[in-house]
Amino acid sequence: MFDYTSSFDNFNEDVDDDATVESSIEDEISEVDDEIVMGKVTCELLNIRPKPKMDDVDNKPLTTVKKDTELLLMGGFEDHHNWYSVCTPSGVEGYAMKKFISIS
Repeated sequence: MFDYTSSFDNFNEDVDDDATVESSIEDEISEVDDEIVMGKVTCELLNIRPKPKMDDVDNKPLTTVKKDTELLLMGGFEDHHNWYSVCTPSGVEGYAMKKFISIS
């Protein structure tokens, strides 16, 4: 049977300063947190589409999300004038119309 504890002991010996490692991880997390923008669905059901357009026959919804669902807004603040690039709580990435999302 493999002894996991001895592997961790060796790992700890390789780390010179735990406080420095912890500090740099916290810095990275805070940088990411500054960039995260969340939005909330304001209509009863919102379609999440693969492209930021409505008139494309091949642009059928990937999924739908219900009112008050929080979405991660990943882009579209300047591009795709009427659309946000979003990620749903279940991990589906696509585009949703801005007029149905309030930024929280």
